[in-house]
Amino acid sequence: SCAGAPSGSALSWRHPLTEIGVAALFAYIAAQSAGDGLRALFLMGNVAILVLITIIDLEHRMILYLVIVPSCLYALFGAALLGERLVPNLRFSDYLIGGGVGFGLFFLMYLGGILFNYIMSNARGAPITESAFGDGDVLLATLAGFMLGWQALIYAVMIAVFAGGLG
Repeated sequence: SCAGAPSGSALSWRHPLTEIGVAALFAYIAAQSAGDGLRALFLMGNVAILVLITIIDLEHRMILYLVIVPSCLYALFGAALLGERLVPNLRFSDYLIGGGVGFGLFFLMYLGGILFNYIMSNARGAPITESAFGDGDVLLATLAGFMLGWQALIYAVMIAVFAGGLG
């Protein structure tokens, strides 16, 4: 049985699906990073971090500082250590800029959500509701920038915006 579940209860579909999916991603990373074990190990760490953040967010609707802050340090350490071995033609400064762009862009959206809620609550005469966009999302965008660099972050943000719109 899984932690926190009563004895004899069925295992959630998420558990085996997550383990199979992570194993498949690790195998893909290992195959793509043949000959560079340090690069593969670092990328597998990134995948593990993102899976952890995703599961916690889906189950509890929270992005924890306890996970995000060390993950940002891990991403920056890997970018500094591996340099262009991580992604050809990307310098450490590209990852730093990516984190700054991710933070700045999503912080503006966070503030926009607060302003939107304030305006709508005044127009309706209702109390201010909680925004769907929180500070954890801002920090997740910062982490994404540290992991991807600013160029790839721009594409990732566009994909996320369109995927969110479809959802």
